Amino acid sequence: MKHKVSRNLFIGLGGTGSKVLIKVKKALADKYGVDGIPPSTEFLVMDTDIEMDTISSDSVVGAATFNNNEKLHIPIKSPHTIIDQDRIKFWLPNEVRPLITPSANGAKQLRPLGRFAFVENFSSSNILGKIENKIDNLKSANQHNSDVFEIIGDSSEVMIHLVFSPCGGTGAGVFMDVIMALRHRYERENIYAWMVMPDMFKGFPFTGNVTKNAYAALMEIDHIMGKDRTDKNAWSNYDHNKHPYITNPSGTKTTEFKLGESVPLFNYIYLFDKTMMEGSIIHDIDGLYDRIARTLFFHVTDSGAELLRLYNNNDDFRHASNKGSHLKRRSYSSMGLSQLIIDREYLVSVRRLKAMTKLVESLSESSNIHDQGGIDNFIDSNGFREDQGKDNIIDKLFSMSSLSFTAESIFPASFEKGCNTQLKENAELYLNSTKQRLQNSCNAGIQLLQSTFLESLQKKQNDLYSSEGGLIAEKQFLNGMLGSFKGMKDEIVIEIETHASSIQSTRKLLVELHNQIVDYETSFSPFGKSNRIKTGCVEYAENFYRLVKDEVQKERKSIAENFYIFAINILERELGSNRKFASLLDEVSQFNFSKLQVLLNAEMKTKDFEIHVHEYLNEYLEVNKDLFGLTDAYGVIKFYNLRNSDSRESIITSFETYIDSTELIKEINTLELEDLLGKLPKGKLKDIIERLDKQSEACIKLNQTFSSETTRPAMTDLGMILVPDVKNTIFKVDSDVTNTLANKGNMIFGQTLKLASSNDRDRITFLKIKGMFPASALHNIDSMKSEFTMSMESGGYHFSDVYFEKYAMDLLQGQQDKELLKLFAIGGALQIIGLDKGAIKINIDNVKVPLVEGSRNRNNRAIAFECFAQNKEWQDAVKKYLEYLDKKIDGKPIIAKLFKEHYDNINKIEVLGKKFESVESGSAEYNHIHNERASIQQAAIEFPIKDAGEWGAIDYGNSSN
Repeated sequence: MKHKVSRNLFIGLGGTGSKVLIKVKKALADKYGVDGIPPSTEFLVMDTDIEMDTISSDSVVGAATFNNNEKLHIPIKSPHTIIDQDRIKFWLPNEVRPLITPSANGAKQLRPLGRFAFVENFSSSNILGKIENKIDNLKSANQHNSDVFEIIGDSSEVMIHLVFSPCGGTGAGVFMDVIMALRHRYERENIYAWMVMPDMFKGFPFTGNVTKNAYAALMEIDHIMGKDRTDKNAWSNYDHNKHPYITNPSGTKTTEFKLGESVPLFNYIYLFDKTMMEGSIIHDIDGLYDRIARTLFFHVTDSGAELLRLYNNNDDFRHASNKGSHLKRRSYSSMGLSQLIIDREYLVSVRRLKAMTKLVESLSESSNIHDQGGIDNFIDSNGFREDQGKDNIIDKLFSMSSLSFTAESIFPASFEKGCNTQLKENAELYLNSTKQRLQNSCNAGIQLLQSTFLESLQKKQNDLYSSEGGLIAEKQFLNGMLGSFKGMKDEIVIEIETHASSIQSTRKLLVELHNQIVDYETSFSPFGKSNRIKTGCVEYAENFYRLVKDEVQKERKSIAENFYIFAINILERELGSNRKFASLLDEVSQFNFSKLQVLLNAEMKTKDFEIHVHEYLNEYLEVNKDLFGLTDAYGVIKFYNLRNSDSRESIITSFETYIDSTELIKEINTLELEDLLGKLPKGKLKDIIERLDKQSEACIKLNQTFSSETTRPAMTDLGMILVPDVKNTIFKVDSDVTNTLANKGNMIFGQTLKLASSNDRDRITFLKIKGMFPASALHNIDSMKSEFTMSMESGGYHFSDVYFEKYAMDLLQGQQDKELLKLFAIGGALQIIGLDKGAIKINIDNVKVPLVEGSRNRNNRAIAFECFAQNKEWQDAVKKYLEYLDKKIDGKPIIAKLFKEHYDNINKIEVLGKKFESVESGSAEYNHIHNERASIQQAAIEFPIKDAGEWGAIDYGNSSN
C-alpha cells in the first residue's frame, strides 16, 4: 500500500526555523526511513549563524540531517562594499548603519542586521533560484513516480511553510524579504507562517530585544496583511497607490517585489507562545518546537489534505474586531497538539532490560546448592580418587601386577666366585627396564587422565549451567573439587616422601647385602660356600624387589601429584573465570539498572503534550512469565560458553538476541493502540480523553473580548483527531469517547471537529486550531507595546525597514480611534492642547504637561495623539472644558470660532512647530495632520456648527502664513 503524501516546502529562517525543521525531517525519517523521505518534501534552512551547520549533530536528532542542498549560510561578509547602494539606503535606518559589521555568527537580535545579510547574499547565493528549483521539483510530475508514495493534490498545489521567530535578528529580519520574493513569483500558492513568540525566549542569555522585535514585526505583518481593507473594514492604512511596500534585494528592476492588490502576504499565520489558551505554561522550548514540528509533519502525511481543507473552513479574517480592539483584522491563529502514544521502542527496551535482569539473577540463584555427594560422585565416576583406600589414578598410570618379578630373574648362572657382579648387573637391568615401562605407561596415562579431566569437567560445568543457579553451583562445585584434590595431593606427597625414605634405606641395605655376597665368594672355607652365596643372593633379591616396588610407587605417585597439580591449576583457573563471569554479570546488572533508570527518568521528563498508554497499562512494562520462560532460556543460551566472554557487551548481545526472539518482545509489535484503549476501565479511558483534550489547547493566550459585538462574535474553533484508521476506531459520533468532547470549545464532532486516518498505528493525535484573532488580542500585548515604546524612545530600533516606522499603525491603534482623534482635535482647537517651547503639551489645572516623554518626537502630533489616546485623565480634561464652554452664554460662538481656526491653521508652523513641507508625505505624522483636520470638521458638523460641512479645502503647500 502506497503512502499518500502532499507537496510541501519547509523554509526555516534563523535558529528557530532550523531547530523546528530538523525535528520535522527526523519525524519523516522515523516514519519512512532516512533514505525514504517523500520526494514531495523539500527543506531549506537559512541562517546568519554558521552554527546552523552543526544543528543535525544533536543526539536527539539522530540520523536525520540537513544536506548541503538544504542549508544556506548567509553571513555578512563585506558590508562596506554595498552599504551606500540605493538598495540598502532606502530601507536601512541611519542609527543602525554603524552596527553593520562583518559577522558569521548570527544577527545579534538586530533585525536590520539579519536583513542586510539576506540582501548581501541574495544574488551571490541565488536564494530565490534555490527556492524556485525546489518548488519546480515539487511540481514536477515525473519526480514523484514511486512504488512507495502516492502524491495527492494537483501538481500545482504546493504548501510553503515559513518557520521563524519574529524575536531575534535573522528570522525576524529576513522573513519579510523572503515572503515578498515568494509572493512575486508564486501569487496563488498557500504560504503559511509559523512563528514562536517572545515569552518562550525570556530567561535565555542575550534576549533583551525579543519582545520589542516581535512587536515591531507584528506591526509590519499587520500593516501588509491589512492591505485588503475596505471602507467597511478599515483595519489598516496601507495604500496600494501612494505608499505600497516594495523590496528590492538586488537593486534591479527584476528584483523589485511588490504585492498585487489581491495577493495576500500569508494565507495563514500561526503564533505559538509560552502561555497556552487556558493558562497552562510550556516550560520547555524544545517541547514547543516539537509541537510545531509534529504539526508540520502531518502536512506531509496522509493527513495533509484534510488539514488543508480544515484551514479553508476558517474565514474569520473577513470580520473585523470590535471597537475596543480597534477594529483590527483577524490575521492570526494558533494551534495545540497532544498525542496518545504507544512507544514500542520504550516498551521493548524496558522489557528487554527487565528480562535480562531476570536472567542474571537466575544465574546467581543460591537454591541450587551443589553438595559434597555430587563432588564425590564426580571424582569416583571419573576415577580421580586417591584416598579412602582407593588408588584410581596410580593404578591407571601403572598397575603393580604388571611387575611379575621373581628372584630367579636376577640370579647369576651359578653361585660361585664373581657372581655378585652378574647379580648386581641383572638387578640394575631389571630396574631400568621396569622404569622404562613405567615411564611409557605413565606418560600415556597422564595425558589420558588430563584429557579425561578436562572433558568431564567441561561437561559437568555445562550441566551446571543448564539450569538456574549455574553461576553459584559452578562456584560451589569448583571450590569443593579444589578442596578434595588438594587433600589427595597432600596425602600423595606424604606417601612419596615415605617411599623415598624407604628407597634410601633399601639401597643402603642392598650395598651391605652385596658386600656380604662378595665376602662369601672370597671366603677361604670351601664347605657350604655355594649355599651361603645363594642364600645371600636370595636375601638380596627380596630386598631388591622391595626397592623396585618403592621406586614404582614413588614414580607413579609423583605423576599422580603432577596430575593433581594440573587439575588444581585448571580448577583455580575456572574459579577465576567464574569470578570474572560473576563480575561481568554484575556489570550487566549495574548497566541494566542505570539504563532502566534513565528510561524511567526520561519518562518522567516526557513532553507535556504526550501521554503514553503504558502509564495506564503497567503490565506491558513487566516480564510476563507466560511470554518469557527461564526454562526455555537455559535450553537455548549456551551459558557455559558465555561465561568465557571478554566483555559485558558480548553477554548483553547474547542475552538480547535470545530475548528478542521470545514472545515477550514479539508481542509489542502486535499491540494495537485502540485495542489497548478498549481494555481500559471507563474511568481511565475518560481520564485519557480529558488529558488529550486539555493538553491540545492552543499555544497562545488571548483576551477574547475582541470578538464581542461583531459580525463573528466568537473565534472559529477547529479540530482534528488523527487515528490509525477511521474505519476501525472508538472515536465515532455519539460514542462514549466522543461524547466527552461534545461541543468542547464550540467544536462539533464530524463538522468543525474532524476525524482522519493517519495510518500511524503508534499514535492518536488531537489537533486544535484557535483563531482567527488580531495581534491586539494577545494577552500580553500591553506589556509588549510598553517595552517596544520605551526602547524606541531610548534610541533602540526594531523595525526591519524605515517604511514601517513611517507608515505602519500601532497594534493598539486603528480607525476605531476616530472618536479619540476628534477629542484630541477638539483639545487642540480649544487650545488645551498646544505647542509650548517646542513640545506639544496639555493644560491640566493650569499646569502644562508634555504629551510625549523624552527628547524625541516631542512635537510629533501623531505620537502625541497615541499618548493622549491612552490617558483617560487628559481625555476627561478636554471633555470637561468643552462642556464648560458649551454652557456659557457666549460659549457656542467661541467654540465655533476656535474649531474653524484650528481647521484652517492645522498646517501652520505655530501649531506644528515646523514647516508642513518638512513632514514626509505619507508618514504617520503626515497622515495624522490630515486626519486631525478631518476630525475637527466632523466634530464641528456633529456639534453642530453652521456651515461646517462646507468648510473649504486647505492649501497644505503653503503653511507659513
